[in-house]
This record gives sequence, structure tokens and C-alpha cells, in this order.
Amino acid sequence: EPDIARASGPAIIIFDIDGSIIEDYVVSHGGAPGAKNQIAGMGLPLTDGSSKVINGGAIILNGRLINGVNSTEDPELQPDEFKGVILHEIGHLLNLDHSAVNQESATACDPRGVCNNMQDIPTMWPQLKSAEQYGLHRDDIVTVSWLYPSKAFDEKFCKAAGAVKNEKNGKAMAGVHIVAKNTASPTQDARGMVSGVLYPNAVRSPNGDYILAGLSPKIDYQVEYEELPSGDEFSGSSNFEPLNTPPTGFGSDAVETIRCESGGQTINVPAIAVSISDSGNGSGAGASDIPPASQSTGSSKGWCQLILAHPELVEGLTSNASFRTFNNHALEIFGIFNLFVLFVWRFGAREKSLSRFIPRSR
Repeated sequence: EPDIARASGPAIIIFDIDGSIIEDYVVSHGGAPGAKNQIAGMGLPLTDGSSKVINGGAIILNGRLINGVNSTEDPELQPDEFKGVILHEIGHLLNLDHSAVNQESATACDPRGVCNNMQDIPTMWPQLKSAEQYGLHRDDIVTVSWLYPSKAFDEKFCKAAGAVKNEKNGKAMAGVHIVAKNTASPTQDARGMVSGVLYPNAVRSPNGDYILAGLSPKIDYQVEYEELPSGDEFSGSSNFEPLNTPPTGFGSDAVETIRCESGGQTINVPAIAVSISDSGNGSGAGASDIPPASQSTGSSKGWCQLILAHPELVEGLTSNASFRTFNNHALEIFGIFNLFVLFVWRFGAREKSLSRFIPRSR
């Protein structure tokens, strides 16, 4: 198995024809057989030793899901669904993490049944729910614009800045999802961030800060806090989530309504005090508070996986895996990549340095 996590240089795009690369990787790292029918793609950016500059990346796309066979042991994706997979993994390549915005709509969506609000699901939601994820949600657009900012973006839009603390002991709290929702269009014009993600594990300051960018002037936004959805997609293997076990037991609540009058303003939101129940996973001084800084200084982040929301898992393992380059899918892949490139160029981004957002190693 090539050590992609230690590679550097240009992006590596792998078209896994039969899903065996993904299957072998998951099983070799302690996962159960069946990943080839469950994981649509994997991706990660690669950073330098400072973890401040992206100097490469890798994507694996599961070609088994578009092999023309559609059965319980070999599920098939529609073309736009697979394009959504590609776009999702390119997002990881550009340092976007999984989005938890509109989790009510996403969790209620049955991709093989009723899905009334599929347009609310971000491209970076960790499960493939709909072909609508081939189109970027506002949260996707704002996140990539904030990571690669331009003067126009900074001047046209506002941002809100605040922090989260444990109501019981007053300590900073990481792992809480903060979201700003346009009161007139709460699902379409929404953006979120997890408290504490602005600091890598090795140098994290003891706080639970967050920033909500891309707020339009003269618009009322409701700031809310909520638990992250359950599942490893939002913790442990996630890139932005600062805790392996995010706090739970506090549900969700609205904080206040905010509004800016002109672009370029920063709205300072009063500290959000979250009350953790005694039975909650984050009770006491454990997962609810900022943990001690780690000594880990790896050069890359962990793989992020896009999981099918309708998998049919099978037993068994396809062996003899090998890394293969994509071929006839190259033009389509680069066509979709250009969507992100043109979008970033649209806002005038020129920087390779991501010092405004420092990812932590996994």
C-alpha cells in the first residue's frame, strides 16, 4: 500500500475500478468487509510540516458504483450522483470538511424513498443522499470563500465571531456546532462551524472560538447551537472536529438574532453558555472542555469518506488490490474540478497559505 499520507506534490486522483482499493484499506485499518459497496469516495489534502500550507492531496473514487451493475451486492449510482461524489472529494482536497448544516433535512431524507428537502443538503454532507448534492449549497460556497478569501468577499459580506463555554464551570467548550440561519430563508441561507476548530491539536489555545462568515448585510440571522449528528463522520476521523468524542446531552437552542448594516463588519456574539446534562457524553471536565495539547505533528490529515446513505453491505473481501490511475473519466473529473477552481478565481483568491485556517493532523 503506497504511503499517500506522507506524499507531497500535486493532487493524486485514483479511479478505483472495482472498489478493491477502498475495501482493502478499510479492512486493513480494522474496518468490516463491505466498504466497496458503502464508501463512494475518500479524499484528503496534504500539508507541509507546519500544517499551514497545502502542498498536495489525494482522492480515491469508487468505480464499482458506476460499473453498470445494480443489485443488492453491487449498488449503482446515477451519473449526477457520482458527479456529486467527485465534487465532494474535491472539496476535501481544498480543505473543506463535512458539513453539519441542515442536519434535520439531511437525516430525514431517504434517498430511495421520500426526500422532500434535498436542495437543503450541502455537497459536503458526509452521506450521499441526492443528486442535488452535485450543486453547491450556500454553506459549501461560504466555506471555500472563507478559506480562500478575496478583497471583494471580505468587503461585501459580514462575519460573526464568538465562543462557546461550559455553563457549569465556565471553561471553553469545543465540539459544538454553531449555525447562522437567514430568518427569511433558514435552510438555504445558512452556514455553520464547530467550536474549537480554528486551532490544531498540537498548538490549540484553550478556547471554543467560532467564526460564521458570508453574512449578507441588512439581513437578520438567527444564531443557534446544536449537537453534532452522531457517527464517526463528524468526530474521530473528521478533520475539523476538534474532539474524538464531541459533547452531547444539550440538544439545540437559539442564541440571538444578529444583523450587520454594511459589508466588512464583524459582529461580536456574546459567549454561548451550553448546559451539559449529567447523563450527557460531555458532562463534567472530560469531553466538554478543551483537552491538553497533543504532541502529534503529522504532515497530513486523516481520510474523509463519503458514505452511501443506502448501502447494501456484503461479506467477503476482494484481494490483490493495486493503485490505478483514472483514464476515461479524466475529462469529467477535471471538468468538475474546474467548478471549484473557477469559483475560487471568481473571488480573486491567489494565496496558497492557509494560515487563516490551520488544520490539525490526524
